[in-house]
Amino acid sequence: MFDFIFLFLIVIGVAGIIYIYKKYQQDIKKEFEQKDNILLNNKNKWSKVINMQYLDTIESHFTNFVEKLLRRSRIIVLRIDNNISKTLNDIKKKKIIEQEKLKTKHISFSNLNNVRSSSKTLALNKLKKEELALLEAFINDRNNLESYKNLARFYLNHNEYKNCRNVLLEALAIDPNDKIISDLFVVLYEKTK
Repeated sequence: MFDFIFLFLIVIGVAGIIYIYKKYQQDIKKEFEQKDNILLNNKNKWSKVINMQYLDTIESHFTNFVEKLLRRSRIIVLRIDNNISKTLNDIKKKKIIEQEKLKTKHISFSNLNNVRSSSKTLALNKLKKEELALLEAFINDRNNLESYKNLARFYLNHNEYKNCRNVLLEALAIDPNDKIISDLFVVLYEKTK
């Protein structure tokens, strides 16, 4: 008897499921149709995008974008190149200035040799008589500190501070402990303040 109840419950359950399915079949069908319509609409949208006329416009937009991108990147590269060129030129100018400063630190006596070879009147025009005598004494004995000191004093008295500094630097290279040379540096420093 209990077996009959169990079978009866199963039959009623299946009948209930069939009844519910039939009752809500239209709702379920409408829901599936809506989902199909949404998918179909999406397919239509993508088919429009893939359509050839849209491809042409997309291609033209893409080529315009790439062209603009390349032009702007070229401008950026050219600006960077311009800045690098300016920096390199500035570095070259600084090197040239430093080399000229180094050249002026060492006294060049090629002018004196040119003066000796040229006429006396030309020598008097370029150099004063005292300076010429001091320079000749200086050239005759380069290791004599007195000629350095005398020449430095002459340049100090005539306000030629650059030449004075150069002479004192060369004298300092010969004897760095000389008190008179260091005193002349102090005087030069005070005058150039």
